[in-house]
Amino acid sequence: MRARYWQPAARNNCGQKPHSATLEQAFIALLPEAQRQAHKPVVIPPYHAEQEEIAIEAKDLTMRFGKFVAVDHVNFRIPRGEIFGFLGSNGCGKSTTMKMLTGLLPASEGQAWLFGQPVDPNDIDTRRRVGYMSQAFSLYNELTVRQNLELHARLFHIPPAEIPARVAQMIERFMLTEVEDTLPASLPLGIRQRLSLAVAVIHRPEMLILDEPTSGVDPVARDMFWQLMVDLSRQDKVTIFISTHFYERSGTLRPNVIDARR
Repeated sequence: MRARYWQPAARNNCGQKPHSATLEQAFIALLPEAQRQAHKPVVIPPYHAEQEEIAIEAKDLTMRFGKFVAVDHVNFRIPRGEIFGFLGSNGCGKSTTMKMLTGLLPASEGQAWLFGQPVDPNDIDTRRRVGYMSQAFSLYNELTVRQNLELHARLFHIPPAEIPARVAQMIERFMLTEVEDTLPASLPLGIRQRLSLAVAVIHRPEMLILDEPTSGVDPVARDMFWQLMVDLSRQDKVTIFISTHFYERSGTLRPNVIDARR
């Protein structure tokens, strides 16, 4: 994978947008009227930083597996508080890049920095400033929604006296009240994704890294998830780095997108 910066939205020979947008509109049109009226497209307001502070930076970041080059000299800088999209198809190196940025996978070449510090898997203080949501979800299916949140609060060393209030806040903010005593495996995918996001931010990280967080959900659930991320960025000033292969949705991020397609 060699990164390319954003290209204008693709159109067919008739000057129309690709079929993905049409399919989403058709799905929404088939919803019951109440749901259709309640649905609102996601709008990301411009971000005006008080000062230009870089939250995450990659310079010539490279990963090789034998002779295969999975990530080839990727370079980018993400200002603090911004939403930054990493666009590419499955298998182009997005997940590998995410793992290098979080210290889960050492780079073959190049360097990455978080908040001005080199990525170091042993730097616990810096890693606590980061939330990470993988495609697989970090959920325990034998625990309820509330118990999952309580467990991750303890894993992130939130003071015990603060845990009940923090968990209650996450349940309300991420619309989990009606399912708080339910096991994750029995929940629809869209709700499991909201729970996974709540788990990733329960320790109030300054940066959130998400690897394909909306794969497999319908357009309405996806828009709901994106709105939660917009609120985290604009209200809580969380820097968000998200990988996605949804080309049309990534268009809402312009110009803050890296096009990583081969």
